[in-house]
Amino acid sequence: MSPEPACDVSVIIVNWNLKDYLLDAVASVGETAGEYSFEIIVVDNASEDGSVVAVKEQFPEVRLIENRENLGFGTANNQGFEIAVGRYFLLLNNDAKLLEGALDSLVREMDASPDIAISGGQLLNADLSLQNSFDNVPSIATELLNKAILRRIFPSRYPSKLQETVAPREVEVVIGAMMMIRRSVIDEIKGFDPGYFMFLEETDLCHRAAIKGYRLVQFPEARAIHHQGTSSVRRLPGLSRVEFYRSRYRFFKKWYSCPVYLLFRIGCFLKLFPNLFFNLVAAICTLFQHKKTRDRVSIYWTLLGWHLRGCPEGFGIRHPKA
Repeated sequence: MSPEPACDVSVIIVNWNLKDYLLDAVASVGETAGEYSFEIIVVDNASEDGSVVAVKEQFPEVRLIENRENLGFGTANNQGFEIAVGRYFLLLNNDAKLLEGALDSLVREMDASPDIAISGGQLLNADLSLQNSFDNVPSIATELLNKAILRRIFPSRYPSKLQETVAPREVEVVIGAMMMIRRSVIDEIKGFDPGYFMFLEETDLCHRAAIKGYRLVQFPEARAIHHQGTSSVRRLPGLSRVEFYRSRYRFFKKWYSCPVYLLFRIGCFLKLFPNLFFNLVAAICTLFQHKKTRDRVSIYWTLLGWHLRGCPEGFGIRHPKA
């Protein structure tokens, strides 16, 4: 149980080796907040780029948790929940930056609707083009078929940024780059499942809140710039995909029947072969001069090797030397 509320919003930012973006994220909170009180909590997962020192020097008011190892996104946020004193918790990625009025807008909307457990805004690229700010709960269809095609053919069932709107809309999953959560809901559902190291932590959290009967809503007027994939996803693409697959498997095992889970595992494994083959052919045809194609070959090769070894736990971002 977290402490009694002493401010309106506890902004929690989990960081791992992304100092410059982190400093921008922290600064954006104070620069854009309005009428509501807030605190900022940074949970650092053993960064080696001077992030902790920089925060202490430039933002001494920030409450800082310094981990000795990378505990992952969910567990680090759980640490933040334990010391947070806000009525609401705003999770903000270290590579995201709030725009004017975002925090206040989310608080006003959630104050007006006590049945909303989790809300999010509109995530934007650096050029202010739209990012997907919400998602569907994973299913066999979304994970084994082409989600982009599903979104175009069945837009009402699989909504996305393609249906631009200024009106609030109920969603299944709020993307965790900017996610406001009611404090009482976190106390009720016990925070993030620590079994997820990275990826799908917020999906699992949203799903558990929805099962309890709460609403999840996106409010497009609350906006933030999100520099997608600036950390481990870009620097360690193969290992990041291993973590993504591991989290997908955990989600399906947790929430679906054994036959569905096994079908999903088999489907994911079989899809690796054509993906590796076609990308390898493309790489050969371009004499390995196209970086994105080379990277895809490396990613699928890493994933195939991980599967053939039985998907060992000691391999991935958490254990990069395994």
